Amino acid sequence: MPANLAVGDAELANEFIRLLSGEWRAVLSEADSDNSRTDNIDKEYQRFAEVGGAARRIARTVFLGSASSGATRGIDARQIRLGVVQPGQGVPTYNEALGRLAGNLYYLYQTDHRYFFHAEENLNKVANDRLNALPESVVDDHIVKMLDGARNRRSDVILYAGDTESIPERDTVRLVVLPPGMSLSSRSSESDEAAPAALEILQNRGESSRFRRNTLLF
Repeated sequence: MPANLAVGDAELANEFIRLLSGEWRAVLSEADSDNSRTDNIDKEYQRFAEVGGAARRIARTVFLGSASSGATRGIDARQIRLGVVQPGQGVPTYNEALGRLAGNLYYLYQTDHRYFFHAEENLNKVANDRLNALPESVVDDHIVKMLDGARNRRSDVILYAGDTESIPERDTVRLVVLPPGMSLSSRSSESDEAAPAALEILQNRGESSRFRRNTLLF
């Protein structure tokens, strides 16, 4: 079975690198080496380890199916299951492992429900990982800085910084942009910081009541 072939073995890996165009050493390391992202996924979930490393077995299979063949590239989930599932093993475990791999590996790509490795990093995943490594306050400050530059000193666009008195009373309509941390409820979070903040601004200007409430958009 493809999943049983240790593509990360030194001699075998060197043969792949010799035959394939591009730099595939990093791909092989990610797909089938100790302490790689693939290996760490197997270590994190006991059910993956119980079937001999579900993530690693999938990565081997996808690697062997990554060679381009005409207009079709990579292999689909059905073909992956044929390459990894052994008698007595559950398919759902491998389905879950495939989802974990698709969201974490730098060199794994997914197009039209087909999976394949590429010698170039998936920049979206690299960027997301680097973003997640940054403190949230740093990211929020950068967003505010970019918004401040984008509004180009327009007085009808106000970046709210937590002081209701900084939003003056005027007859013209203005757009108030709330900070990144003040978001509406969503599928990922039920908390709603935006609505109470907007209501506070509508009702008050510092210690006084606000009268021109219908001139503010959020």
